[in-house]
Amino acid sequence: MEYPARLLPHREYGIFSSDEIQSDWMVIRRTSVDTPDQLVVSESLSQYLGLSVSLCGVFLPEDITLVPSLKPGAPVEGLDDDWIPGSPCFDPAYISCCVDRQRHPTLLPVAKWHRMPFPIQKDNLKGRMTDPLQGRVEIEHRPTNVNYWHCEVTFKQEAGVPIKSTKKTWQRRVVLFVISSLNRPGYVITDPASVSCGTVEPVVCQSRK
Repeated sequence: MEYPARLLPHREYGIFSSDEIQSDWMVIRRTSVDTPDQLVVSESLSQYLGLSVSLCGVFLPEDITLVPSLKPGAPVEGLDDDWIPGSPCFDPAYISCCVDRQRHPTLLPVAKWHRMPFPIQKDNLKGRMTDPLQGRVEIEHRPTNVNYWHCEVTFKQEAGVPIKSTKKTWQRRVVLFVISSLNRPGYVITDPASVSCGTVEPVVCQSRK
């Protein structure tokens, strides 16, 4: 089976900035057909940091079932590596894919998740809680060589510094707070047919045309 060329980045494409991520968009997360409401099948809180999703639009809910791979002898590598803007598109003739029917598309409304605030309280050197600060969830556009629409759900501290670990107590509190959102109405949509993903056009850099 051939991989859809519409999912690949092109040389003239750019990266969506945080401000360009629109509130009426949706992102898609791969889940299991058995547990579509579980975004991460793991007990490790760190698995929620940098959660992999894709912008819905050109990337369709059914595309979540595709598993791409390079054909033998393909003169390229790094299929899942981050795409470098300005670099050429992979030739779809080098990519094959199969379908994993155990994968289920679960939608996350950007309006609910992008820039969702969360409290941060750290322990000071005396073991006391500091005054509460505020961080926020951000959806960052992180295209890969095989998926221009790939994004990551990141957790940012008050200065915009990403949280990359859950080793500290305050970091675990942040992740647990965000996970609790999964139980709020409208934060996770397990039936993609019940909503419209809308239209998302790629960023095009005129200087690269």
